[in-house]
Amino acid sequence: MSRTQMMPVQALYSPISDAIQRHEAGVRKSKKAVLTGSGRAWREDEEAYLLQTRLQKMPYKHIAVHLNKTELACRLHYHQLSRGSTRRKRTTSCSSDSPDPASGIPGLAASPIPNSKSRSISPAHIVGNYFATASPRLPAILPKPEPVAVSHPGESPQRHGIVMSEQSHEHLPSVTFRHGGPSYPSYHPPAPPLRLDCRELSPPSASAQGPVHVDLARLHSIYEVHRNAFWAVIAGDYGLNMSPAALEQAWKTGVCCPQHGGNPITPIASPDNDRKPLRRSPGLDKTRISSILGVDMEPMLREGWRRLRLGVCVVPPSLVNTIAARPAAVHCRQVVLKTPVSCTEPIMASKDGGPAPGHDPKSSSDYVQFNCLPPGGPLNRWSTTLTRGHDFPGAQAMLYGAGVPNREMMKNAPQVGIATVWWEGNPCKIIKGAVEKQGMLGWQFNTVGVSDAITMGGDGQRSRMRFSLQTRELIADSIESVTSAQHHDANISIPGCDKNMPGVVMAAARHNRPFIMVYGGTIRKGHSALLERHVNVSTCYEAAGAFAYGKLRAKTDAGAPGRESADVMEDIERHSCPGAGACGGMYTANTMATAIEAMGLTLPGSSSYPALSPEKARECERVGEVIKTTMERDIRPRDLLTRAAFENALVLTMILGGSTNGVLHFLAMANTAGVPLTLDDVARASDRTPFLADLAPSGKYLMEDLYEVGGTPSVLKMLIAKGLVDGSIPTVTGKTLAENVADWPSLDPGQQIIRPLEDPIKASGHIRILRGNIAPGGAVAKITGKEGLSFTGRARVFDRERDLNEALARGDIRREDGNLVLVVRYEGPKGGPGMPEQLRASAAIMGAGLTNVALVTDGRYSGASHGFIVGHVVPEAAAGGPVALVRDGDEVTIDAVLNRIDAAVSEAEMERRRAEWKAPEPRVKRGVLAKYARLVGDASHGAVTDGW
Repeated sequence: MSRTQMMPVQALYSPISDAIQRHEAGVRKSKKAVLTGSGRAWREDEEAYLLQTRLQKMPYKHIAVHLNKTELACRLHYHQLSRGSTRRKRTTSCSSDSPDPASGIPGLAASPIPNSKSRSISPAHIVGNYFATASPRLPAILPKPEPVAVSHPGESPQRHGIVMSEQSHEHLPSVTFRHGGPSYPSYHPPAPPLRLDCRELSPPSASAQGPVHVDLARLHSIYEVHRNAFWAVIAGDYGLNMSPAALEQAWKTGVCCPQHGGNPITPIASPDNDRKPLRRSPGLDKTRISSILGVDMEPMLREGWRRLRLGVCVVPPSLVNTIAARPAAVHCRQVVLKTPVSCTEPIMASKDGGPAPGHDPKSSSDYVQFNCLPPGGPLNRWSTTLTRGHDFPGAQAMLYGAGVPNREMMKNAPQVGIATVWWEGNPCKIIKGAVEKQGMLGWQFNTVGVSDAITMGGDGQRSRMRFSLQTRELIADSIESVTSAQHHDANISIPGCDKNMPGVVMAAARHNRPFIMVYGGTIRKGHSALLERHVNVSTCYEAAGAFAYGKLRAKTDAGAPGRESADVMEDIERHSCPGAGACGGMYTANTMATAIEAMGLTLPGSSSYPALSPEKARECERVGEVIKTTMERDIRPRDLLTRAAFENALVLTMILGGSTNGVLHFLAMANTAGVPLTLDDVARASDRTPFLADLAPSGKYLMEDLYEVGGTPSVLKMLIAKGLVDGSIPTVTGKTLAENVADWPSLDPGQQIIRPLEDPIKASGHIRILRGNIAPGGAVAKITGKEGLSFTGRARVFDRERDLNEALARGDIRREDGNLVLVVRYEGPKGGPGMPEQLRASAAIMGAGLTNVALVTDGRYSGASHGFIVGHVVPEAAAGGPVALVRDGDEVTIDAVLNRIDAAVSEAEMERRRAEWKAPEPRVKRGVLAKYARLVGDASHGAVTDGW
């Protein structure tokens, strides 16, 4: 391996000098004897070896994956070492010209490494320029290290490290070491690392592997850098509520928890040489075992491990059951607690031991809190937020649609997420085959995606909707990263939900390589037997409002057994989402899919084909041929993302009654593509475009219905003929948009979904851009005209969506209170953070029949929202916008004709309130949302994170 090849590894895990200095300062202090599990002091060379074995996984980010088996094996190695009695000989000379970072590791000698030809010396631990001769009683379970001087061409053998030979006892564990030191010369080929896995009973042969180089100085530096994270993971795995520093000390002293006058807790496995009983052994039980945590114990037994001791705190209930179920050749003493130990207690050594007086583990700067369930506790403690009762019917509907088989599973079964790069039912399976048929290589990779109907679950700090919008940026970032880093020549993206589609388009604008989007497709209609009509996910949220206000009833025999309100709610949840596909109305997913088709970035018909239709499968088969055409003709995304394309998208969105989220996404996509687009452009498009589609949420039809009368291409064909859409724009097919739809059938005569231009639902677009003393930077309203064109009411202010939802659930918002403008603030991109949607509130208002209520927020609305709603208020409250100054009782007027939103408050009063206003503390200070809040721009510029 060349030096160049090794540099990325070395750069990624470079030692941190001050961490090393801290360690060296620590080892200069007087050392106290520490005890092994068998009660005698550890030798320093044993400590060094334990450190070495513990370090081998440190360069990895996800050490928890192999933690159980790795840690157990390391500890078995260590306690085997403890059986030796001869102390190593300490040397007194040092030939190093400069301090070695590892020189402070206990158990390291200070003597030059002998020449590589000296093969007859005893096994040694070699670090940097030093080595320490180990005990001659080193057991055969350990691979024997051989000293080797590694030299490069033209250099004297100065850079040294330990080389672990492949010689190891048959049937015994092998050892993993990751290369971290100097690179090998060309004539000394590197070997892949051996794995420390007790289940691998025989290591690879020497001829196949060769020696493995270990730089203990680098490993020690890595340990210093990652020490807290390393011990925190161990604490989490064993369910210990201790600071990493306390756990490290406890581990070194041969226990797993500080004793504090309580029971001594031994490691999960240790040689029981003294055979003394534990100080307290309630429920003592002898069990015959052959396996702990899936690790084969037979090799250990052959090496003299005749008895194993299990610790009180270390054995979770699952392991106790495992041990009881696997009898074998040895007896094991097992301790079972009489009373459950709560994982939220600071110390878990014993129920009656407790922490030392005055000891507060949270006072440690590196304290990490771990929570877990008491024995026998429910496992669905997170998913129950969505599945208990009927608080989140949309989420339950989506989960039923995803395959939850019955109510029992919905309410009680824990839900386990399985992150995968690819799965059998994804359309990319067909697409990869189509690409390969064209003589090209198809490389599948994945990115993130969330379902907004499920993220809608939870309130306040439990709300997951805050995570939704920022996934658009994550999707764009990840696709840009993979496409660019992997040198892909083209990209086919397969999005399926709201933020997915703008995310993949933004990525395409960034990498600017031939690109096609294949929409995952819309869902089929559901049907409620008790309502006796079609239902969809939007029905769930409106039914929740009706349910809360006692207005949800079966169409016939209401109130009869099996037809009560709760039965109707259950029926809606079970049948709103009958299978795969994006939400079926003109919600955000279908808004973006139709708009992107109008921009020329998909094949004709992609946006209206149902997910499980044969047409969708044929589209996937055709896309391989078309992506090859884009490559051959060098058709790039930025060639297609033109001003005319965005105007087409805006016009079609107004025609179909699309989501207000479309405005946010069009601004973001245009920003990324370098196309000037503002709220004023949106306003102009709305002014000149009629609203024609009777589609949900404000209408009665779904995208499946539109598909059956011709779909998006038929609508585009009509709009091109009427001069509302520019048919001359280029598309991914190599043809113009007009050529793509020329052979498509016209809309079915007599269909009622798309009204004639001469008889629109509303003469101008339903999306209005408002400004005023509440929103000087702009706001986006969705007003179809069915609610009227202006609204005036008294303000009722909520600083959290949760507070409004609770008021609605209690029935505190009443029709007899007169006209109300409900203001929900501090829910913008920075304040939320994440600009969550207010669908629960807007749907509950509609379901309860509260037509005397308008809703204003600096957050967003779902595409399923409708009513007199205003969102995207800029500046947002968290940024000190005027919406933060509105108070209960202020008169607020919304005018969709004059495009104004104003509070009847004088400028002087506003200034007085501003002087009293104080910015609230950020709701999130760590993690992806905190990072998003720091980077994101305002909604009037698309809420992007990479420049606005």
